[in-house]
Amino acid sequence: MLDKETREQLGRPINIIYKGGMAQHILATISHQSGVKIISQGLTERMDTLYKDTPTSLVLKMISADKYWTWAKKREYILVYKDFLKTADKAEIEKSFENLDESIRSKLQKPVALVFSKANPTQVLSQLSSQTGVQIVYQGEIIKIDSLYNQVPGDIVLELLAKANKWRMTREGDVIVIRFIEEKQEAE
Repeated sequence: MLDKETREQLGRPINIIYKGGMAQHILATISHQSGVKIISQGLTERMDTLYKDTPTSLVLKMISADKYWTWAKKREYILVYKDFLKTADKAEIEKSFENLDESIRSKLQKPVALVFSKANPTQVLSQLSSQTGVQIVYQGEIIKIDSLYNQVPGDIVLELLAKANKWRMTREGDVIVIRFIEEKQEAE
C-alpha cells in the first residue's frame, strides 16, 4: 500500500522521451522527475517512450505492461525487478535480513553508490562491502549485473539484488555469504 505522499508524487506529470532506452535508465529518469524513489534490478528491456505532461502513475503502468515486473515498497523506495522466486524463497530472503544483528543491520543502512555495467557479483558486492563496512562474500554462479544506485541504503540494494538474482544469504561470523538459491527437485 502506498502512502499519501507517494500517491501524490505518482500523480505528477512528467516528460519521458527515449528511443531504445534501457528500462533501468527510463525508471531512473522517472524517479528523478517525479521525486518517487524507484530503484530496479535485472530489467533488460529496451523501449521507445514518448510521454509529455503525463501522470507518473500512467507512464509506469504503460512501460511495465506485460513485462512481469514486480513492484514492492520498502521504506521510502519502490523496488522493481523480474520475479523468479517462489514464495518460500522470498520468505527465506526476508528471514535472512531479519536474522542479522543490529550492528550489521545499521552498517548496511549506509547509503551507497554502485554503478556497474555487466559486472560479476563479486565486483558489485565488494564495492557494497567497502562502502558499508560489512564483509560480503559471493559463492556461486557468475552472472552479469548492471547496477545504477546513487545514495541508496545498502540493505535495500542488497535485498533487491538478492530477489532479482535468486540469492540467499547466510551469516557466518561477521561475514554475510551469498549463494544462489538452488532449484529443489520435485519428488516423483
